[in-house]
Amino acid sequence: FDQTLGLGSNVDNIDLFTDAYFQDVLADTSKKEFQKIKSAGISLFLDYELSTMGPITHIKKKATALGQMLSNPNIYPIFSIYEYFDEDAGFWEREALSLNDLRSDDFTKKAQPGSRLTVFTTDFLREILDTGSGSGSGSGSGSDANAQLIGLQASGIDVDGIENPSFTGQNNEVIPASENETVLSPNLQFILSSSRFVSGAVEKPGYYPIAGQASLAQIISAAGGLTENADLQKLEVIRQKVSSGKIVSDRIDRIDLTKKDASEIKLSDRYSINVPAFINDVASGIIKIEGEVSRPGEYLFSRALTLHDILKEAGGLTEVAYPLGAVFTRDSLRDSQKQSNAMLADQLEQAILQLSQSERDGAADQIQAVIGYAQQLRNQDVTGRLTVNVSLPDPTSPIYLENGDKLIIPKRPSHVSVIGSVQKDTIVSYSAQKSFNDYVFSSGGANKIADLKRAYVLLPNGESTRANENAIIPPGSVIVIPPKTDRLTVLGLTDIVSRVLGNIATSVLAINNVQ
Repeated sequence: FDQTLGLGSNVDNIDLFTDAYFQDVLADTSKKEFQKIKSAGISLFLDYELSTMGPITHIKKKATALGQMLSNPNIYPIFSIYEYFDEDAGFWEREALSLNDLRSDDFTKKAQPGSRLTVFTTDFLREILDTGSGSGSGSGSGSDANAQLIGLQASGIDVDGIENPSFTGQNNEVIPASENETVLSPNLQFILSSSRFVSGAVEKPGYYPIAGQASLAQIISAAGGLTENADLQKLEVIRQKVSSGKIVSDRIDRIDLTKKDASEIKLSDRYSINVPAFINDVASGIIKIEGEVSRPGEYLFSRALTLHDILKEAGGLTEVAYPLGAVFTRDSLRDSQKQSNAMLADQLEQAILQLSQSERDGAADQIQAVIGYAQQLRNQDVTGRLTVNVSLPDPTSPIYLENGDKLIIPKRPSHVSVIGSVQKDTIVSYSAQKSFNDYVFSSGGANKIADLKRAYVLLPNGESTRANENAIIPPGSVIVIPPKTDRLTVLGLTDIVSRVLGNIATSVLAINNVQ
């Protein structure tokens, strides 16, 4: 060990070195001598970084540096790249080999001195192939080698000095190769073309490179193993073939992994693997119920359970509950609402920017108000609210649940909100004796561009009704006063402003009821 271990005269051919010793040897070796050492055996690269060198026969010997590296449990076992120089063709050739292939007598016989071998850690391959994100899409769908190189560089992996003299970066700048570094071309297209897709009930779905044949057990292990809800009796191998210049589906082989030796079935050629998951009719997700119910908390629901079913499990509403103000929110709706608000604000601002400077009376005030509404909508918190009637279920339109749903049943509120073209958006105390005008006056009154004829009341359940002196305004409502847009001649502007204020009012309604 560093020539001082002293294992005795009966031990031969053991090459063990500390990292520091190996680095010192390389540092003190001239370029000519280094090439001589390299040409005498095989160079081993780990994740594209030179790891060690040695005689080809050392690959089979676990006590050698080469053998130890290939025995590392972090090494991906079913794919490596062997490269050798073809004297006749004058080019470097390459082939994909598994670690078992490398340890075979056939490889020892055919391997050439001066050749090079690249092995990978499983984590490295998952990173460059975008595997294990849970999205079910690896980078093999449409990505090219140049894009992968840019991704490697962005993630901090050294790709300078690749075999080609340069490649183009994200800004089309040419990144030069280093003359003194000994690294390999990432060969990413070669890795992608050797990859097979594994989907379904495995820990890390995605693309996995495979050299030649591999067993089902090896491929599933590469994908992190099966999840607890995997249906072992219905694993699918989707066979593919080339037809008329296209890769098309050939057939689907269904395999029962519970049968003896089924996991040892060898796969080759073109295919993908899907591991179905059991359909869970007992636990599809969790809904959180807060506020005025008898037993608030988190509830596990089955696939067929509805909102009103889960309310029964929660003991129903309390005597002080205000069902008209129930706020039912959903994650998917929140994302959709946020995108819709941003698009609507952009649409409104673009419409305003198309206007020429108008000298007509009131136009400037209208433009300023409309732009203010657009900015308010963009910054508005979104709740992802779905209007529901928690008091009376509708048998013709049941509300099925999604994981992450949340229901809040408030107490009867004591306020009414007023927004839009008033002196100041405000929250006014509720009174059964107050009329529409009373609430507007409480907010300072309408401003000079208010369009009182188009005012409306957004009810606590999300529905709306026209606002006038005779309008019924229950507690928790939002009164919306839109601005006049008659002086703005942009097509459809009135409709856009109405939708903007409607979205703002909906968020105000939900947030006020929750709080």
